[in-house]
Amino acid sequence: MKKILIIAVIVTLAGALYFFSVAEQEAPAESAWTETAVSAEALAEIANYEYTQEYSDSKGRFSFRYPAQFIVSAVPGESGEAILVQNYDTGIGVQILTTPSGKDADITAGMIREDIPGIRIEDVQVVEIGSNRKGVAFLSNNPEFGGRSRDVWFMYKKELYQITTYANQDAFLKGLFGTWKFFR
Repeated sequence: MKKILIIAVIVTLAGALYFFSVAEQEAPAESAWTETAVSAEALAEIANYEYTQEYSDSKGRFSFRYPAQFIVSAVPGESGEAILVQNYDTGIGVQILTTPSGKDADITAGMIREDIPGIRIEDVQVVEIGSNRKGVAFLSNNPEFGGRSRDVWFMYKKELYQITTYANQDAFLKGLFGTWKFFR
């Protein structure tokens, strides 16, 4: 498990670096990807989003729905894939990292703390994945997200999933994750 989480952290950091480099290249200059750059109006509007578009994973593992004003990009990596769901006009977005794990296990906050000693984990919530798997949602001190992120980590069908956004965009993550479906 320790090796899997170390690899996942490396993939997370690589994905986050890509996430920010894409935002800098493609987003308008006034739309910086920092937690403070998102306006209160944009955050309040999350409650009104309609999740009308569907993204289906290219490997047929899962799908989720997202608002029409967002762009979804899948970026393959050496050990996994980063899926970015983002709106450049508002600065709201979610990063989904998938990494083969080779096993299935329920992930707990204790396991993450053991494998990543410097991580701060707060506001821990158990997340039900399907009918027989559990993961964990938590607030963290992720430096790639301005030092405060909302994360959901779980394993399912031998894949490790790490879903991350800025802490103040938790409502968007919950809305998107609420539409999540597995195919296999």
